Amino acid sequence: MKYVVMVLGAAILFASCTNGEKETAAPPAPKSVQDVTGSIKGKKYKVDKLGILSPFASDSLSPVNWKIQQQDTAKFFRDYAAKQTGFTVNFSNDSAASFMDGDAGKMINALYSVENDTNPQDKEELPGIKIKLVYNDSMEFAGNKTAAKMTLRLRIMGIDASNLLLETNRSYNNRKLVLWMKGQ
Repeated sequence: MKYVVMVLGAAILFASCTNGEKETAAPPAPKSVQDVTGSIKGKKYKVDKLGILSPFASDSLSPVNWKIQQQDTAKFFRDYAAKQTGFTVNFSNDSAASFMDGDAGKMINALYSVENDTNPQDKEELPGIKIKLVYNDSMEFAGNKTAAKMTLRLRIMGIDASNLLLETNRSYNNRKLVLWMKGQ
């Protein structure tokens, strides 16, 4: 009888801690550049939630912490998350795109391509299928404004009909930021 009470108590404790919330399964990794290009063409995506990529090999089964927004309540993180969740990207039917730059607070026109980067130049980047956004920006140096061509590469961690998981080049506490984007 004592064991029955202990097992029942443990079950009640477990049920109360999990609060019945089921986590949505992440979309599968992309299979080819052509599949990605066909899936994103003509769509608009908006950040649904932020995640932080674990640097530990032991977390390979679940590499992204999607609960960071609930766990980290620091004002600095809240401000950082607010800028990142404002990111949207619109892919046209050709190679044109536009995206919302949270830091600048404006829409930026770009050209996009999808590439299979098997040997990245930057050793901190992982190989994989990436969306490459190329855009013009102006930089101020010594009081003079000069035009600069900028490139933003986003590694695709998962994609399906309405979801897009992107690993960004941004980080928080030395951990890469991952964006779960929903199609609009």
